[in-house]
Amino acid sequence: MTRFPMTATAVCSAALFASTSALADVTAADVWADWQKSYVGYTEDQISIGKEEMSGNTLTITDLRLSVKDEFSKSVTVFSQLQFVENGDGTVQVIVPDTIPMVMSFDDVRFKMNLMQTGVEMVVSGEPDNMTYDTTADRYTLSVSEIDGVTGDIEFSASDVVSKTVSKDLGEMRDMSGTVTSGLINALVNVTIDDSEDDYITFSGTIDGFTANGSVALPADFDMENPEDMFTTGFNMAGGYGVNTTNYVFDANIEGEQVAGSISSGAARVDVSFDRDAVSYSANMADMAMQMQMPMMPFPISMSLAEYGAGLEIPLATSDAPSPFGMNFDLIDLSVSEDLWMLFDPAGSLPHDPATLSFAISGAANMLFDLFDPEQADDIEMSDGMLAELDALSLDRMKLALAGAVITGKGDFTFDNTDLTTFDGFPRPMGAIDFDIKGANGLMDTLVSMGLLPEDQAMMGRMMMGMFARTVGEDHLTSKIEITEEAHILANGQRIQ
Repeated sequence: MTRFPMTATAVCSAALFASTSALADVTAADVWADWQKSYVGYTEDQISIGKEEMSGNTLTITDLRLSVKDEFSKSVTVFSQLQFVENGDGTVQVIVPDTIPMVMSFDDVRFKMNLMQTGVEMVVSGEPDNMTYDTTADRYTLSVSEIDGVTGDIEFSASDVVSKTVSKDLGEMRDMSGTVTSGLINALVNVTIDDSEDDYITFSGTIDGFTANGSVALPADFDMENPEDMFTTGFNMAGGYGVNTTNYVFDANIEGEQVAGSISSGAARVDVSFDRDAVSYSANMADMAMQMQMPMMPFPISMSLAEYGAGLEIPLATSDAPSPFGMNFDLIDLSVSEDLWMLFDPAGSLPHDPATLSFAISGAANMLFDLFDPEQADDIEMSDGMLAELDALSLDRMKLALAGAVITGKGDFTFDNTDLTTFDGFPRPMGAIDFDIKGANGLMDTLVSMGLLPEDQAMMGRMMMGMFARTVGEDHLTSKIEITEEAHILANGQRIQ
């Protein structure tokens, strides 16, 4: 990912401005040593220090330079001066420059930026192998002063920032964990494209109620040039962030095509975890609304969504018992403007109710390999893609609601991996799945009358529902598909195979 160095440098710079009451003493030298340990993964040629000087109770570091480079990008961050001041009570105050310059480049595009801070107070307490950084800041501002090919202003700022970071030296491992809260976050982009007379991009946005938390354990000998090795030596990370509200407004003209609009949302949350055994991700957002004007549309488009959600859990390593996995996706109550409906349904033949697509699956699998073990790389390559044995699979929930029709489903299956012959190389399943279908026939009738669905395709659909479902009410069908222990396939109790 080409953005990693920019993100990593910004996060490390901000996270280190981070601290509980003193439980023991730390010295200026202790805190500076802890900072240097946080650069695990950097090679000697990626870090340079101009001078270290202790005078009285203050350790001063000048010209600290951090640089990262890979095949896609490079970045350089410079701290002109750092001061570690012993307070006389076992704590240390860290004083960082008001402005920290950064230079990033991705492919052929170079960015020059400044991280500016106002009213920053950071105090470090604890003991040499277990330090807590308490930080408050009136304001952080990231200002982009130069981008190749672009002229204008780009600025991101956060006010009333409070953070706490705990840094633990565990010998072979280094643990860091922390929390951050912020007041209002503002974003502003107002630029023109240098090689065009009319192309421009404007964007403004606010984020309210930002919170974040995270933890990471890094091997002390982590090699950034060989990141795949860290998973075999204990690396793990977990974290997430949330907001109360977001509001964005944008307007852009690129090559004569103008797009303008606004996007807003209510509460949102993202969480992720990653280690050698598993990776997981979840995201949720409520009350999203969008309005947009695009050149291919004769009228503005407006949409709203009551809830969005997505999640994923994937095992990555072998274990004594089957490992859980899962996936979910939710689009709840998606509504579009009547102008958009009129393109497809000018006569209003269809119900214009909000649409929903929602499902969640879960299960368990026996992993056959440790995916991040370099010693198993050859075996994985020769596995023909067979990385796991499926043990169990469940449809925890499913709902599709559209234009007056609603389909729901739920079911569970287990799999016998000792029988790969009954189902032609697939482990023999056993279980059942239930579906409830309302309004499907009425929807097909309407689509046929509108000319959107050919009659022969509608007839095929009705035949399929007649084979696998039974009528329990007016335009209301249910279906139960079972696979028995004897490998018989049943539809509503009737054997079909």
